[in-house]
Amino acid sequence: MIKNILLAGLLVTTIMSHIEAKEEPTNGSDGFYIGTTLGFLNFGGDSLNVTTINTTKKNTETTYKDVTGSPIILKIGYQHFNQNRLEIYVNYNKIDATGGSLDIDTYGVNYEWGFPSFTEGSSLTPYIMLGGGRGKSDSSTLKKLDNTDVVELTTGLGVHYAFNQSIDANIGYSHRTLVFDNQKTLNISDTSLNIIEAGVTYHF
Repeated sequence: MIKNILLAGLLVTTIMSHIEAKEEPTNGSDGFYIGTTLGFLNFGGDSLNVTTINTTKKNTETTYKDVTGSPIILKIGYQHFNQNRLEIYVNYNKIDATGGSLDIDTYGVNYEWGFPSFTEGSSLTPYIMLGGGRGKSDSSTLKKLDNTDVVELTTGLGVHYAFNQSIDANIGYSHRTLVFDNQKTLNISDTSLNIIEAGVTYHF
């Protein structure tokens, strides 16, 4: 409920700012910003293998196939005049797989390298991104993965489009690797998500 209110507030602020903005499109501004990103298309996700370690009998392994993610990301950061961005984020990610689902909430940092020289004079800015975060999983259907520490590692690339000095939108590809904390009696494999994501950013 809280994250839905935050998203609604952010989108309303962005839309109103766009309506009122008078500046010409530019990709050369710098300063602080807030934004949101949504994942909407998955492809080529890994399987997730969970091995229960038994000391008195053979270990048992469960495989969850067709792992997909639906990230909802809120972020705040600083953009340099050269279009590089440093941001902190909160990622609410719903993971679905054959056999169940789990929610993973992570907090982390992303860094983007912008390449405005490739599109000089344009409102488009290509970028590559590297990030990492940490959080926990929560699941009522995949009990073995409930309340497990998770590290999230992200690489990505895409393009920003600046509508004006205040607002830009982006679309890109992200490769998100989830590393689960193994326990004495449980060994959880890493899994990767390949997601097309789109977002909007408001610059102060």
